[in-house]
Amino acid sequence: MLRISESAEAEKATLKAEGRLAGPWVPELRRTAESWLARGLRVCLDISELTYADNEGISLLRDLRVREVRVCGASRFVAELLEGGRR
Repeated sequence: MLRISESAEAEKATLKAEGRLAGPWVPELRRTAESWLARGLRVCLDISELTYADNEGISLLRDLRVREVRVCGASRFVAELLEGGRR
């Protein structure tokens, strides 16, 4: 299960993802982030409370970063997955 909290101020939206980013929750987070991006807002995605991400979830996080979503608060493990194990 994934909980997504949303808040916005001025030209910035903040999303907080808590729990497991897997299965049906991956497209749900994608839809949520894209709805804010479509409004022309900068998006910050706080994943400090993310406990798990499957391959699709990691792929989504990478895609969002390419779209200039600021992904912050990643655990060391998730950060390594996002970087693909590169150093």
